[in-house]
Parts: sequence; C-alpha cells; structure tokens
Amino acid sequence: MGASVREIQRCKGVAMMNYDLETEEGMANAKAWTAQMLALINDDGVWLVPRSGMRVMVHHADKAVTIYAGHTPDPSIPRVIEALGWTVNVH
Repeated sequence: MGASVREIQRCKGVAMMNYDLETEEGMANAKAWTAQMLALINDDGVWLVPRSGMRVMVHHADKAVTIYAGHTPDPSIPRVIEALGWTVNVH
C-alpha cells in the first residue's frame, strides 16, 4: 500500500493546514482563507467554486453573498461565510 497524501506532503516539507470546521483552529483557518478569497472579488463579482459548481456572488457594500447551488452543494461554504459575519442568501 502506498503512502498517504499527508505522509508525502510531510516528506516534501509541505505544511498541512487544518480546515476541520469542527475545531477552533480549522474554522479560524477557513475563515482567513475565505476572507482573502472574498477580498479578491469585485463588488457583485462571482466566485465559481470548482469542487461544487456553486456560484457565490459577492456584495461587499452589504457584506452579503448570494449563493447559487451547483452540481454538488457544499454546506461548509455558507457556514464559513456566515462565521465571518456576512449575510448569506441561498438560491
């Protein structure tokens, strides 16, 4: 049996980031990553999430997003955005 991805990354010196939303550290990491992503998007711009096909329209002025379901809806996305204090509207 081959090495796990975590073992390979550890050998290559890649730091593993905890994104487990059930832990304080993981939620903090997810919030930081998501805040950076949202900051890159223009007002009323759209973030297309490849892993789920979800479209997240960002409304900076209102500190709100509108999420349109994709092929595999991901409940972690609205959960993290709400944890940032943003309003989430799901369609």
